[in-house]
Amino acid sequence: MDPAPTPHNPGAEPPSAEFYRQRRAAFAEEERRLARVSFRFSVFRGALFLAFVACLVTILVRAAVAEWEWWVAAAFFLGVFVLVLPAHERVIRRQRRAADLQAVNDEALWRIAREWERLPLPSLVHPATEGALPRDLGLFGRASLFHLLGTAHTPPGKAALAEWLVRPAPPEEIARRQEAVAELAPEVELRQQVQVRARPMEKVPPDVETFLRWAAGEPWLLRRPWLIWTARLMPLVTLGALVLAAATDLPYWPSWPASLCITVNLVLSYAFRERMEEIFNQASAREREFRLYADAMEAVTGKAFAAPALQRIAQELSPEGRPAHAWMDLLDRRLVLADARHAALLHLPLQLLTLWDFHTLWLLERWQQAVGRRARGWLAALGELEALCALAGLRYDNPEWAFPAVAEGENCFAARGLGHPLIPEPRRVTNDVEVGPPGTFLLVTGSNMSGKSTLLRAIGINTVLAQA
Repeated sequence: MDPAPTPHNPGAEPPSAEFYRQRRAAFAEEERRLARVSFRFSVFRGALFLAFVACLVTILVRAAVAEWEWWVAAAFFLGVFVLVLPAHERVIRRQRRAADLQAVNDEALWRIAREWERLPLPSLVHPATEGALPRDLGLFGRASLFHLLGTAHTPPGKAALAEWLVRPAPPEEIARRQEAVAELAPEVELRQQVQVRARPMEKVPPDVETFLRWAAGEPWLLRRPWLIWTARLMPLVTLGALVLAAATDLPYWPSWPASLCITVNLVLSYAFRERMEEIFNQASAREREFRLYADAMEAVTGKAFAAPALQRIAQELSPEGRPAHAWMDLLDRRLVLADARHAALLHLPLQLLTLWDFHTLWLLERWQQAVGRRARGWLAALGELEALCALAGLRYDNPEWAFPAVAEGENCFAARGLGHPLIPEPRRVTNDVEVGPPGTFLLVTGSNMSGKSTLLRAIGINTVLAQA
């Protein structure tokens, strides 16, 4: 056949383009507004700090006659300064979120125009993609299908999307994905919230296996109740001995119990130091991602979906009792306690007096015991949601594109108005194509540069999309 173009409307922008421009303008204005609010907070904080410093200077200069009012004023200014910090931090976070949403809508416009040089390139190359498909099919790399669908930022999301492009799904799974994609397509706010909340992960290596192995493993400390009770009792005894030593006038004997308790705490800490450090390192691997995973999971918490695939994801991320993002937040707060071991001046007295690391490890292993085995499922559900959102974005930007009808045992490929999805609309040429059944062949002829290779690539890459 000669590649014969099918009539279409070249150069027409999809309705989504204007919608993205409106959202970009709205978020740009919101960012500017929040920047002004943040600046006022900065000025206010600066004034509070200067007032606090002025009070301290006055107290030092007039040390002999300084009135108590200056101490009260210094405490007041410092207290207000501390109280203002969280409010300012919330404004800064909202400002950054508005900037990220502005960038996401810019990228959506570049995606429509196929401006590959401006569009961020996803960093993941899935192991299964190496040598699995012809390089010139355009599935991975710059100006590829994976690049076009590049709204997934978490490692599980990018891995899931790559896997779908490489491994054809059975017809019943394709139907489930199509239903989910159709429901997500108009949910622009939800899709962009998921995208921006996971966005900072793009430059992070996609290795979370160390954490997942710890989460799914067996607790170490919880299986040693004698050590737990020792770690609970020794701080009480140690603090009691110290109080006794401070409250007693006798010069020698009250200090011996305190010294003995501190020595016991030191021996316990040293004996189990390597094992606990190993567990802490496993649990805190990819700590930065935990906060982002929780933030991205929260975007879909409480959403009511109709598609069974989305219902399953929502159920996985919102188990009875406490949703997944709340469990991840809880883990993050407990990991902050474990970070005390990195501050030697603070950690040493804490450990010798309270056996801090044992209590922190107990909290972490309680989390591990409660929901650790579910962590892999949460990350997989979030990855599947991102992959569906990527396909839903393609659906929303190209409402005239068809969902393929895929059936078990079908012996031919047939399409009307088939075009190459990586070519922008003004330059895309479409053709009616039929390949099969077995025993037949498609003969493509034409002069040089007439589009023969592009047509064959269009058949291949649309087949990949159909089977995803």
